[in-house]
Amino acid sequence: MWMATGRGGDPGAGETLRGVFLIVVAGLVLGGSFNALGLASRPPHGLAWVAAADTTRSLEALQAATLTAIVDSVPPAAGVIPPQEVRTAAEPPPPSLSAPSSRRPSAEPSGPAALSEGRPSAQAPDGASAAPAPTVTATRPARVSRPPALTPVPAAPPPVIPDVPGPLTVELATLKRLYDADAVMVIDARAADEYAAGHIAGALNLPYNDALAEPARVARLDPRGRPIVVYCDGGTCELSMDLAKLLVESGKRRVLVYERGIAGWEAAGYALAHGPEPGARP
Repeated sequence: MWMATGRGGDPGAGETLRGVFLIVVAGLVLGGSFNALGLASRPPHGLAWVAAADTTRSLEALQAATLTAIVDSVPPAAGVIPPQEVRTAAEPPPPSLSAPSSRRPSAEPSGPAALSEGRPSAQAPDGASAAPAPTVTATRPARVSRPPALTPVPAAPPPVIPDVPGPLTVELATLKRLYDADAVMVIDARAADEYAAGHIAGALNLPYNDALAEPARVARLDPRGRPIVVYCDGGTCELSMDLAKLLVESGKRRVLVYERGIAGWEAAGYALAHGPEPGARP
């Protein structure tokens, strides 16, 4: 059996193996370079070598952390005992509602004794003493307390949205406060037909694919100093987050994402508007 080994082997076999090796190495280098260029593009394409964890934070968690940091940074005032070190003493019993009168009891006799001390008494026709007249004591009517007038409670102001370099998620309660105060621009990231089937009233329709193809539409957005909230179907829908990241990359600030989408809005009992966006192109 013939074997190409040592000096007696086929000299072309080594060249073939060397050529295959160079082709594989060149393919890996070119593939890695193309993937790196794709990840560096906007929006990014390709496969990340190391999966990055989703660091998107919620607006409510960020506000709670900020408030905690502010409270912890304030030193206690001089002479103020921390709440955990305060020992409450037993409270004295409340004063009795029926306190005894400070007036001395009257020493004047009553009844028949009062008649015998010179008080006039009515005489019966036969000369016998008549029974003393009943004493009538005048009582002061009880004072009726009027209930205090109800002071109208002013509506809570909309929450302050921080300027952070990335989109934040937002809960339904916060979105509703911003929406009712007209303090937010709402954008629907779904396709035009899905928008027409039902959307949040007043929301603009900017599909993610259209924003990619026409950057001028993103540049024309003017929230008038308000934050922007983006939504889509909810659940596993990623259009809202993708569009929010695109808005941030285009220079928009204070961008929020309502992850529960139109399904969460409708499940909460809030009404939907129907039909195409006014002024939308056919």
